[in-house]
Amino acid sequence: MAKGKDIQNLKHFLSLVRMGMWGRAEDLQPEGTDWEKITRWARQQTVIPIVAEGMEVSGLAGQIKESCIADLFESSASNARIHHLLDNAAAKAYTLLEEEDIPSVLIKGQGIARSYRNPLLRQCGDVDLLVGSRNYEKIPQTLSKHGYTIARQGGKHTDFYVSDFRVEIHRVCVETSSSVMNSFFLSWGDRQVKDSSKSFSPAGSEVMVRIPEDEFNAIYVFVHMFSALVSNGTGLRQLCDLAAVLSSGGKTLNREIILKSLTSHKLLRAWQVFGCVLVDYLGLPVEDFPFYDETQLPKAERLMDLIIESGNFGFFLKRPQGRQSVWSTAGYLWRKFVWKTSMVKLFPESLTKI
Repeated sequence: MAKGKDIQNLKHFLSLVRMGMWGRAEDLQPEGTDWEKITRWARQQTVIPIVAEGMEVSGLAGQIKESCIADLFESSASNARIHHLLDNAAAKAYTLLEEEDIPSVLIKGQGIARSYRNPLLRQCGDVDLLVGSRNYEKIPQTLSKHGYTIARQGGKHTDFYVSDFRVEIHRVCVETSSSVMNSFFLSWGDRQVKDSSKSFSPAGSEVMVRIPEDEFNAIYVFVHMFSALVSNGTGLRQLCDLAAVLSSGGKTLNREIILKSLTSHKLLRAWQVFGCVLVDYLGLPVEDFPFYDETQLPKAERLMDLIIESGNFGFFLKRPQGRQSVWSTAGYLWRKFVWKTSMVKLFPESLTKI
């Protein structure tokens, strides 16, 4: 965990995340807390609505007068407005594809948000629809037919805008350095597009938008998060996503599918390290995490430090943009070396599988 005076701030920050995620109050003493740091972590980890909700649950929202808290709640309210607009954009894009007999499922942020106790707790990104390999080649012609301009086209996804919001139409939801893993997700994603029976109706819409099954989302979120961590880092938002999916799935989650997916790619141990973070730091009930292993707690403590250090999707570890000095470049390369060394120590059996 964090060192020195940051320990108490980090404990308070994680307490607010837990209260926001699960709606259960914890004893939090505000005296001496650096609220500027708390709100800065909320932004860096992309969990602003969760921390704002935690403030409400704690009963401290009206007591703390620092301007940073007001900014936090303003950002959370803005997120709620954007969330509804993104849902509407998702419904329009989904309907467009359905009219052309192209089935899809809503993945990533707006799809995962359905697993939270309140979807508005999930900080927004963009809209992602998975159509799979069978119909992906039809997308450019379909968008052109309906008067949309393609913003980006590639082998993984094609992007366009609906009501000023970016929509990504995916052939595959994950691309890693492992061809075996990529093939696995391409096949499983195609089956979700064809067979998933889960759906929801965005507020103000009569459209039923399909989403993947919980087992797929659990493995997908984990692999996406782990792949990002190994490369540059990951943030608490992705961990909260996984916690929400596992909590939502609960006892109905098919643990045999999850175990087979993890063991076949030698990812079970990495899964268990992340599980200790979810259970022991983010408050997921241990019975909701398949294959919890408390012996991984020491690695989970180190992982928690790295998550706070890296920021969402490794924001603080990415290569600086523009022309850089020799010393700046050397510093970046050194940070990358130290990061990779940390990954080898944490996940020696899994790095070659992702």
